[in-house]
Amino acid sequence: EFYTLPFHLIRDWLSDSEITVDSEEILFEMVLKWVQRDPDEREKYFGELFKLLRLSQIKPTYLTQHVKSEKLVSSNEACLKLVLGAVESHALKGENFHLGTQVNSSISSQPRFGQNMDVIMVIG
Repeated sequence: EFYTLPFHLIRDWLSDSEITVDSEEILFEMVLKWVQRDPDEREKYFGELFKLLRLSQIKPTYLTQHVKSEKLVSSNEACLKLVLGAVESHALKGENFHLGTQVNSSISSQPRFGQNMDVIMVIG
């Protein structure tokens, strides 16, 4: 089960761009639950795992209403900076879209495999 895996396996998994996942919000929730299973031992790893999340792929409302208000995030200055950077990134994407210019294409701003993917099924 995922929640019994050691830190290094969680870290390696989150570092993989080939994870097939519907949304980055799911990964955030999984990291939270993993830490909450053994907070005394795992809270020290939260910041390192949090920085592996692609926060710019999380909807701005979810970032501000759920991620930013999470105790593990709000009590960690580095995590808060990452959230604010992601919110700013969303604002810049909107401006750049209207201006027709390119936005940041770093790995952390790219969706993981399976996100934003349209699927056509043919049965017959």
